[in-house]
Amino acid sequence: MRAVSARRAPEAAWPWRDVRSIDKLTDAPVGLGTRYLAKWKSAPKAVEVKTIAYDRPHGWTVHNGGPVEVTVAIRLQPTAEGTRLSSDFDARPRGWFRLVSPCSSSRSARKKRPT
Repeated sequence: MRAVSARRAPEAAWPWRDVRSIDKLTDAPVGLGTRYLAKWKSAPKAVEVKTIAYDRPHGWTVHNGGPVEVTVAIRLQPTAEGTRLSSDFDARPRGWFRLVSPCSSSRSARKKRPT
């Protein structure tokens, strides 16, 4: 994996601030099928994440099948200043998380509302 330098967004807007660790599980170079073990601050345990689409250098998509099933698509676009990173995030609660998700969604919406 090649490191890419980028100008960071303000910390409050940075979506990866809660990541505690991401460890690559597969031996092959990064690409379609690469698997990782990822741990977030708010999660009780790490979840396996798999690369389900890979279009270097334009972007990639990862998916996990944890209690909240998440798919994240990342797109990279050249700009005059460097590279623009944009992402789509789709989270779908599974199991008992489906019961509590309406409560957490409304709490999250209140948290994001400007003051």
